[in-house]
Amino acid sequence: MAGDDLEISDDLLRQMHQTKTAKIKYPYVFDLIKVLDRHSQIKKVIVLDWIYKSHKVLGLPTPTTMDASILKTLKYFCINSAEFKARRVPNSNALFEIPDPMRPGTWSLIRENAIEWLKEHRSLPADTVAAQPSNEQPQLS
Repeated sequence: MAGDDLEISDDLLRQMHQTKTAKIKYPYVFDLIKVLDRHSQIKKVIVLDWIYKSHKVLGLPTPTTMDASILKTLKYFCINSAEFKARRVPNSNALFEIPDPMRPGTWSLIRENAIEWLKEHRSLPADTVAAQPSNEQPQLS
């Protein structure tokens, strides 16, 4: 699953989350790509937990609005969501999906779209993009 095209380094994550002037509307996209790239599908609660733990391990901010922001990001980029459909953008703009409508709390990555999105956004200056996650999973107890 995980591949070089979806590689996101700890340094990039730190740089993006620590930049006060970051201008990206959805700062947790990189975190989500990192977590979802490792699994064909994963429950939303596990995604939230892993991103939170990753931020703690890396010394990154964990604001009280973090869960809501992550879920807002998922919905914004999820091909199955009302939010995505209301944007009336091409399906190639979708990064995530609900693979089984009978399990709406489970998410997966649309790899080919994520690869293209990262090519476009990974190299932007830190004051333009925010929130890149580490490639190392946080230590889970």
